Amino acid sequence: MEYVDTLRAPDTQWIIAHYERVAPLLAASFAGIPFTTVFLPDGFSGDVVRVGQLHKPVPPAIPTIEVTTRSGPHRYIALTENTILWRAHEHAVGFESWTPRPGHPLVPHFARIVVRVQPGTPLQTQRNVLQAVQAALNEDNLAATFVLAGDHTALWIPLVHTPPYDVLRAQLHALLDEAYDHTEWFDDNTWPASVTLSVSSNAPGHGTGLPYTLRAEPGFPMNVPITWDELDTIDPFAYDVDNAAERLAAGDVFAQQVALFRPQNAKWLPHPKRFHRLELGPPYETPAPRSEVVTLALEILADGKPRSVAEIEEEAIARGLWPKNERRKYLYAMLKAYIEKSIARDEKPLIVQDPDHRFRLNHPRRRSPRPQNPNHRGAPRNTSSTRCAPPPAAPTQPHSNAPAAPHSNRSALKPLTSAAR
Repeated sequence: MEYVDTLRAPDTQWIIAHYERVAPLLAASFAGIPFTTVFLPDGFSGDVVRVGQLHKPVPPAIPTIEVTTRSGPHRYIALTENTILWRAHEHAVGFESWTPRPGHPLVPHFARIVVRVQPGTPLQTQRNVLQAVQAALNEDNLAATFVLAGDHTALWIPLVHTPPYDVLRAQLHALLDEAYDHTEWFDDNTWPASVTLSVSSNAPGHGTGLPYTLRAEPGFPMNVPITWDELDTIDPFAYDVDNAAERLAAGDVFAQQVALFRPQNAKWLPHPKRFHRLELGPPYETPAPRSEVVTLALEILADGKPRSVAEIEEEAIARGLWPKNERRKYLYAMLKAYIEKSIARDEKPLIVQDPDHRFRLNHPRRRSPRPQNPNHRGAPRNTSSTRCAPPPAAPTQPHSNAPAAPHSNRSALKPLTSAAR
């Protein structure tokens, strides 16, 4: 395969030589995980091609791993030194993954927050955004290591005892809401419009570029792990296939940073045992949660009025349905998880979230018109002189098929306690 680059023309051997240096580093941190291979079959003049699911046989010496999602079982190549080098000899450029726990492709090992910037965004603005996200992480006693990847930077958060990916994404969304509140890093106390935060790569079949791998861009730049102190000193485009060896001389920076972190049990995430009522299993395969959290939200939103998570929490506490010492982030995350799981299974969620982040019923409560008693004062009378007035009719009952708000049985709702959860 010929690579077309107007600046330089690195051949396949340069890329192979690069992966001969970094394959041991990749295997040390990600051995056994499924990955996607990035190709440039027509050079930079063509499209980038990503190959994840295997549709053709691979050599017997190449290990694979089965990943079962909503669309069924799929087979991926498992990461080892040999599989990385094999793909490099097959003209691969880069490697991506959703980084699950080795041997468990549906269990998260790293959470990732991607900070993406538009062209022309000042470098200092990018760094201020990373400071804001790090401040939100610090509030929850979490640490992350940074991987510079050109127009975006990924914060890698090593975790243990994590929930499924869909719940993880909901928790990360709650964390992003906290990050957006840290506007003290910007001169005008306003979040820059040219910077966006994303957590969509935390899903089976998706992912981001692995540390030390190359990107399918002119010059083949490298995804560079850095330390916190290097955030203000290293340019995101500083290292590529030409000079990557200079950076690699510092050792395995990614593994060194992860080793510094204490075991992060993700205290900002609901502990897995708290999901026993939600029947959570493999992502996109389980029924929608029917927890006390969703039930109390349905009760409070039954009047059809949208509310923020703070308003839902305040009203739930006032009604004695929510403990005062429970974290608001848990309430928000469970509602987001319920909505995502319903949509992923092509079902209509009973609760939705508006663009302003307020929650509401997907079909507000509708009441049947109250039947009118003919004997009631003010009821219209039959004044016709040509007919005898009919006898007073008994009050009618509402039609049995009249729609009602879901889960409106107040008597069945009990205050939520820590033991019940």
